[in-house]
Order: sequence, then C-alpha cells, then structure tokens
Amino acid sequence: MKAVAALVAAVVLAVLPTAAGAADPGSAPGQVRAYVQPSLVHLQVSWEGYVWDTVRKEYVRGGRPFEVDTHCTGYVVNPRGYVATSGHCVDPKGQSYRAIAAQAARHQTGGGRYPDGVTVAEVAANLRVEGYDTSDRGPDRAVEAAWGVPVAGMRPGRPHPARVLGYRSVDRGDVAVLKVAAAGLPALALADREPLEVGTRIVSVGYRGSVEPVPDRSFLASARAATIRARTAQGGAVTGYTLSAPPPDGAGGGPVVGPDGDVVGFAAAPATPTAPTAKRSGRPAARGTAFVRPASVVTRMLADIGVRNRPGATAAAYRAGLDAYFAGDKETAVARLRAVVRDGPPHAMAAVYLDKARELEEPETMPIPSENGGDVPVMALAVGGGGAALLVALGGLLLVRRRRSPAP
Repeated sequence: MKAVAALVAAVVLAVLPTAAGAADPGSAPGQVRAYVQPSLVHLQVSWEGYVWDTVRKEYVRGGRPFEVDTHCTGYVVNPRGYVATSGHCVDPKGQSYRAIAAQAARHQTGGGRYPDGVTVAEVAANLRVEGYDTSDRGPDRAVEAAWGVPVAGMRPGRPHPARVLGYRSVDRGDVAVLKVAAAGLPALALADREPLEVGTRIVSVGYRGSVEPVPDRSFLASARAATIRARTAQGGAVTGYTLSAPPPDGAGGGPVVGPDGDVVGFAAAPATPTAPTAKRSGRPAARGTAFVRPASVVTRMLADIGVRNRPGATAAAYRAGLDAYFAGDKETAVARLRAVVRDGPPHAMAAVYLDKARELEEPETMPIPSENGGDVPVMALAVGGGGAALLVALGGLLLVRRRRSPAP
C-alpha cells in the first residue's frame, strides 16, 4: 500500500506545477481546489441524432446521424457513485440539440436545398432532432465520467459509464444526478444554510472546456474566487445567485464552495438570458455565466430518488487533515492524512499533502530562565504558581493567533 501511495503521489506532484489555470495552493482558490479535487468529475456527453427537415419532408444527409460532444463538471455527493451536475449538461433539448440542428442546417444551405439568402438560423428553426428511440425528444446521449486524480480505485483520465437518474431543465432548476458504478468515493458536503448574504466570498471549481482526459494521466481543475453580487428569488424562495466573476470557462455544473468549506451551490445557466449573446440568440448562456444555483436544489433532487448527501469517513478524515495542514498543525495533519493513505484505497491528493505536511516546521518552544540560570523549554515546565499563569497567557496568545488565521 505504501508503494502504491508513493506512486500516485509522484504522478500528481508531476502535474501540479504545470496544470493549466492551477491556483496557488496557499491561496483561497488553491486551498478549496485541494479540498474538492478528489471528488471532482469530468463529464463528457456524446450525442447522436437524426435530423428531420419539416419543410422539405426529408431526413437530412440521407438519414445518417449527426454527432456532437459536450463537456461539464460534476462532483460526488454520495460515496456510492452518485454525482451531481447541471441539468443543461444532460438535457436532450439543450445545447446539444441546437448544435446538431446547426450542423444539419449548414448541410442543407450548403447543398443548395434552399434558395440563396436563406440563413442557417432560419433553416435550423424548421429542423427536428431525433434519437434512435426518442423520436421528437432530442438526440441519444451517452455519458462518461473521469476522475482527474487517482482515488478509491478510479484511475485518472479513464472514462466510466454514467447513468442519468434524473434531471431538470434550466427553467426548473437546472440540476441533474448521475450514477457511476463505484463505492467508497470521497463526497462533498452540501451546505444546509441559505440564503447566502450579498458579499459572501465563494470559490467556484471545475474543469476547463479544453481539458481532454487521457487514460492513466492526472489532470487538475481550475478554481476562481468571487463574491455573491445579487440574489434572485421566486415566490419568496431564493432560486440563484449572480457572482462578481464567472466560474472557469467550461466548468458548468461544478461546485461552488462557501466560507465554511461546504458546497453552497453549483455553476448553472440562468433561466433568463443575461449575456448579450444570449439575448440575441434567445437562449440561456450556459458557459462562462456568473450564475449559481443553491445547494438545496441538489438536496431536493437527491431526496426525490431516495439518496442522502453523505461525505463518508474518508472524505471527513481528508478534510480534517487539510484543515490541520493549512493551519500549520503538523502533528494533526500528518496523523489524519497518514490514516487516509494507510487505511483506505489509493488517494493521490492525501498522499501529496501528507508529504507536504511532513515538511512543515516543528512548533517552536520558548525557553525561559530556570532557577539555576539555565534555559528550560516552556513545554517542559511543571505547571504551578507563576508557571501556570505563563502557560495560560501563552495558550491564549496562540489561540488568538489561530483564530485570526484566514480560513479557506
């Protein structure tokens, strides 16, 4: 087990300095990425659809299907392979439908089947995209999930089939829950408090649209800090938040982490277009939008399918180890992270931060004069009389300093 842990740690350390968009591990985005990376999932959705031209009464391209791939970010919400993401990522009537219709429209206009001057948009409006068994419901889809780093037996970059258990369109919450055949995965905790106040600092995490998983190769996510700029509500309930800065491009569906380290929401598409390009096209902007749905949307969908959000023991131990590491507590960090590496399946990020924790400096001791003129470390003093008061004062100082340390 130690040899395996060392190997996966070396793999991740090799990719850390060169990861595109990688945040500084000492910054808030870098710390949050360290927390969520083992639970983060890259989703690729392959779509295939036949296109019927309702004006010319024919299947486009002789009935051969059109294909398109889309990418999103997901995150584990239960150790038994349950993954949450945005609904528009798997909605057959969403982005993929429009992309296939646009391909078919270009084929029709370029083939001389329509008079000169007829635009691609005009033709696309008259096309119907169908799947093999989903006539008039959109294209067929196949979803694959890949982890960026080795964790719980999931090899990095290797695709795993994912089944869509349920989804809601953009106007109904823009959320989806998928299932991967796995167990013992580290899951993220969903926040149970809302609404978030305007000005709350958050960090959004996800895979860039340019990321292409390669079997047995690690790849890391990008993280971006922002603040809650405004809240949207309907019927008295908060339906989403706008941010001061958008999540990383291509990170749709990825988690948004609040000050307490829990997932407070996820990157989603707004029900009402906000970007100029969205207003012209008449559809929501799914990529690059600074809009977040609250975590309660995920909790409700999990309840609908009979699943609870449960981080699991491995995730809790890993998080406790990182808390200690970023607080400079070497002893606790090493103990917690070593337990994750030793007692569970390979966990690359735990192995990486275990090595980092071992490099932390030991706590300094403060020598004071002894009665015979020598220096005695404070930690070796017998507590009594003035020595007890000194220890209490030092403990209070350390406590104040630790409380004032910025939390990720």
